[in-house]
Amino acid sequence: MAKKDYSQLSKDIVKYVGGSDNVNSLFHCATRLRFKVKDHGKVDKQNLEQLSGVITVIDSGGQIQVVIGNHVADVYEAVIQNTDISQEREQEQDQSSGSGNPLNTFMETISGIFAPVLGAVSGAGMLKALLILCTTFGWLTADMGTYRILYAAADGVFTFIPVFLAYTAAKKFNANQFVSVGIAAALLYPDLTAAYSAGEALTFLKIPVVLVSYTSSVIPIIISVYVLSKLEKVLKKSGPGYM
Repeated sequence: MAKKDYSQLSKDIVKYVGGSDNVNSLFHCATRLRFKVKDHGKVDKQNLEQLSGVITVIDSGGQIQVVIGNHVADVYEAVIQNTDISQEREQEQDQSSGSGNPLNTFMETISGIFAPVLGAVSGAGMLKALLILCTTFGWLTADMGTYRILYAAADGVFTFIPVFLAYTAAKKFNANQFVSVGIAAALLYPDLTAAYSAGEALTFLKIPVVLVSYTSSVIPIIISVYVLSKLEKVLKKSGPGYM
């Protein structure tokens, strides 16, 4: 089946959100295009909602959320290809956001970090639910290879969620994405995870270390990447060759 052309829809959406010059950032979640705009007064919500292919439009948390549905990724790609909005602009920070409502700023930050991974998390959750049904009806058992492989596919997303959040948080905080993912990998390193499970007592430069399991955790990696983003700014000023 030929892929549907969303070129005209993408152009009309950008037109009614006030044009590409009115867009500070753009990303998408499982069903929505999320625009962070400079001037909400330029957004023509009425005409935007009437576009064929747009389910509804929500103005929430400082964002214009255009609900598309299952084809949101295709529409997003069309927006990038057919308008002046570039992927790089996703990573730009709104310089005026710091003077806005702190609650809106917080909600925008959380949304920007979690929204891109919702599709993977939702899919993993549905697969887990399906496996529960399979074991309940006796179609699969926990020791079967099929079950173990499918469970790994589902539970792997939750186990390594810090890696996913490291990437999205790096984009949100303008930190190096590979360094951020490297931090997440260190938090989940098997040797340290095994040391925590075994209750070992470790020291760092003769300083006692309290081991914590970061598997499936959320807050530690977000804080780590935020700190990294601030540290990078200092390093870039003191050492121009950094990154």
